Amino acid sequence: MDETDTPRFGEATRRRFLAGVTAAGVGGSTLAVTAGEDATRRESVPTGRDTSAQNWKMFAADDGNTGRTDALAPSKRVAVRWQRDLGASGQATFDRTTTYVGSESGTLYALSRRDGSTEWTYETDGPITTAPAILSGTLFVTSGDTVLALRATSQRELWRRELDGAVSTPVTVTDDRVLVGTEAGTVYSLDRDVGVVRWTRELSEDVRAPPAVDSGRVLTLSTDGTLSGLDPAAGSQRWSIETDADTRGVVHSARDGTVFLGDRDGNVYAYNVSDGSRSWSEELDNAVVEGVVVTGQRLFVPTDEPGVVALGVDSGLQRWSTEIEDRPTRMPVAGSNALYVPTVTDTVYGIDLTSGRKEWTARLAVEDPSVSVVDDTVAVAGGRYVSLELGQDRALVARSFDDGVDTRWTASIDGEATTAPVVAGDTVYAGGEGTCHAVGTDGEERWQFDTLGDVTGLAATADSVYVADEDGTLSGLDAAEGSREWSESVPDPVTGAVLLGELVVTTADDELYAVDAAGGDEQWTADVGADVSAPTTDGDAVYAGGDGVLAAYADDGSQAWETSPDGVVARPAVVRGGVYAATDEGVLAAYAGADGEERWTTDLDGNALAGPTATLDTVYVGTDTGTLHAVDRDDGTVRWTNDLGSPIRSRPLAFVDRVYVGDESDLLSAVAVEDGSVEWRYDTGRPLRTTAALGGDTVYVGSADLSAVSPPAELPTPTETPTPTSTPTPTPTPTATPTPGGTPPTSTPTLTPTPTRTPTPTATPTPVPGTTTGTPTATSAVTTTAPVDTATMTATASGDGFLSGLGVPRWVPYAGGGAVAALAALAGILKYLGDDEPDEPEVEALTWGDDMEDTDSGGPSETAGGQGSDGSGSRDGK
Repeated sequence: MDETDTPRFGEATRRRFLAGVTAAGVGGSTLAVTAGEDATRRESVPTGRDTSAQNWKMFAADDGNTGRTDALAPSKRVAVRWQRDLGASGQATFDRTTTYVGSESGTLYALSRRDGSTEWTYETDGPITTAPAILSGTLFVTSGDTVLALRATSQRELWRRELDGAVSTPVTVTDDRVLVGTEAGTVYSLDRDVGVVRWTRELSEDVRAPPAVDSGRVLTLSTDGTLSGLDPAAGSQRWSIETDADTRGVVHSARDGTVFLGDRDGNVYAYNVSDGSRSWSEELDNAVVEGVVVTGQRLFVPTDEPGVVALGVDSGLQRWSTEIEDRPTRMPVAGSNALYVPTVTDTVYGIDLTSGRKEWTARLAVEDPSVSVVDDTVAVAGGRYVSLELGQDRALVARSFDDGVDTRWTASIDGEATTAPVVAGDTVYAGGEGTCHAVGTDGEERWQFDTLGDVTGLAATADSVYVADEDGTLSGLDAAEGSREWSESVPDPVTGAVLLGELVVTTADDELYAVDAAGGDEQWTADVGADVSAPTTDGDAVYAGGDGVLAAYADDGSQAWETSPDGVVARPAVVRGGVYAATDEGVLAAYAGADGEERWTTDLDGNALAGPTATLDTVYVGTDTGTLHAVDRDDGTVRWTNDLGSPIRSRPLAFVDRVYVGDESDLLSAVAVEDGSVEWRYDTGRPLRTTAALGGDTVYVGSADLSAVSPPAELPTPTETPTPTSTPTPTPTPTATPTPGGTPPTSTPTLTPTPTRTPTPTATPTPVPGTTTGTPTATSAVTTTAPVDTATMTATASGDGFLSGLGVPRWVPYAGGGAVAALAALAGILKYLGDDEPDEPEVEALTWGDDMEDTDSGGPSETAGGQGSDGSGSRDGK
């Protein structure tokens, strides 16, 4: 890009605000934003400001994790300029002309800082969940358990290095080394030029904070509160301090010979980098959250009060304290004159560094924003990438389903929905009784594909759709036209479909089948030993449960481990190295993803007829008694329960601050994750037996209808009161048996997606006539929109079950379907099932936030491969 393409503005208060939003992963968009009093632009970059002010090289700005630059970032007035949907995650990084951000789908984006247009993309083998680093024209990127280096100009890969576990920290890059930590508790020092391992250091616990470098020491922090100073050349330990404090989620910072650390007990420490001796400590009234920011004379500490405290670097004495309305959720960032604090309500605060005065707030409809700063730009990276431009004071208010839902559009499908919908790009795929439907996000049907039996599994990328049916056929379709490119037959009905690298994996009877995604050739089969539900994958391994069995298989088909729970196991959930499974015997259990060792079990108040959903801290599961359970992911303690009044046979969907679940009384309930209270309920008109799938600005739930919905003025139904519980953690009963020769899988993190806030006009789809088997039918009046840049996307859905005598297909409760959800920000839609005509089944979508202007290219938001609770790059339905 030519130098003149770099965005330039006037003084410090005339800077562009570039923000993006995080999805919990998972996925979303990008906005362009500036702040200031007018839109006057300069024709050149200020002299002497093309280093730290123009570049945000890595996480927290530099190798000391200081979070500080000299950037002249905005302090007043923000307004939306442009937005992009990317499915981005982690902080954005910058060179002089380009922004770099990764996505949960494994795509690395290079975007113009001027207008957000895509300069290029690079596909990796796994999700990119941490900030890339850019130094001297080379990008350093983590993906799954791999670190790779590539040239920014040519995208040529220079080297790649596989580590001993999933990468759990952003990379820290020095003049000659690349430093990174893993979930296995190992810190690696790699040669920056060739990627060779120079040394490793095993720590006492896993590593979440990126290593910091200062004054001849590599400084590491493990989650048990151990701070260590290592020799940068050999990795030998020079000193170590056990703080005996909880430092999970906390980042340490180092500058000018001192390393600073806060903990959840409300203490702030300063240690000498050379020998680890304590320089000072300060006890605050509230827990320190995330990480501290250090400038020349000040240390800025976010607390859960909520607020920010400024301390003197040399003495720890308090300089000022500022209360804010919302709890900080990410490490703040300091520009030349302002501190930027992202919070739990997706509001970013701009605070004056000298006085602590709040200068402005920008509320973004995103979850857990992450901030980085350069001249003209503040980037809040994650699901949506946002650019706000100079203009009038304007609050970006995040809307939710607080106001309920109204139908926006409906599209008919054949018979009952037999899988949850799948979303890829601007297309929704729905499986029915003998037909796969492709419907645009505007409600227009694009094609139909007839199958020999009911559709029992769906998976999709940007270019291909994979359809499993009850007749035992797995088909690969062209996503644009619906034509069949290949098919593979198996002896039994096929259930579920997930993507594992270049493979499509499905189940039939008691076996797993893996076929080549490109041509459909069988690659391997694995005998699970019992009737098996739909599979789940974390990108490295596939997990399957059935009658008295739960097992993990590597991508070559070898069994890594197997365990024998009591009862029938519905489709498991996978997140951050843990596997979570519920049974029809009323037990929820957690297992280690690496070897299957049982971590805990919790008794439920009824039988689980659908699989659980797991987020970073909570597992949600419903039972046939109608109770929704929220269980602590770490120890199995029941946080709360709520009796919704009717059996739950669908997998919950959790994102942002609510859990959405359907039941047999036709109701879709929105439940607060904090305390389990019902926020609203919506009558869909049909029992909900498949799980919501998110994509772009829409949440889709399959039952009998497909519809798009926007909020009415009143709440549909009064809320209900949850039943608080204090169930202790049951004693674990290990039953896992590692299989000799098996390859334990490495789990990759999964984030909860955040909805994209883009209003969609009402549309009435054109009915499509019947089709013949294997032949797509194109709809004559398909609305087209201006294209937007597209990442490679994957999505999956499936169906399976064990009910009888209830008129429910046998595959329904075992596992549901899902969609790639690269979602987030400025609008969101929830899609539910219901119909007005009992004999005219349809699928529905719900939306909220009708006052936000879509400033993108005019088309619907693109989905860019987010992840579901199973870590598979999809959101499953049951």
